Amino acid sequence: MFQNNEVTGLLTEGTFFEGHLRFNGVLKMGGEFKGSLESKGTLVIQEGAKVEGKILVDTVIVSGHMINVEIFSKKKVLLQPTAVVKGFIETAVLEVKDGALFEGSIKKIKQSI
Repeated sequence: MFQNNEVTGLLTEGTFFEGHLRFNGVLKMGGEFKGSLESKGTLVIQEGAKVEGKILVDTVIVSGHMINVEIFSKKKVLLQPTAVVKGFIETAVLEVKDGALFEGSIKKIKQSI
């Protein structure tokens, strides 16, 4: 899904970050995050990760937990089978794999170029 973008950031398991984070490319998150994220790239929430806050990115791939979140995605949000998401999602494309859990509201937008 993100073969044209190399991983440019990593927040590994056992790491906690609170605040505002901006990145380019692909950020893989396996630890805990509370705050806001901003990028025109891809955010990968790995299984075991816990995220809370406001997310403004082009693409989000979720395998972990996102609680009390607002996700604003210009392209796509993918909820993998292990994903648990509670909050608001605004996106052009939402794909939910069997087993994923979502509680909240969704707003569909036109995909930006």
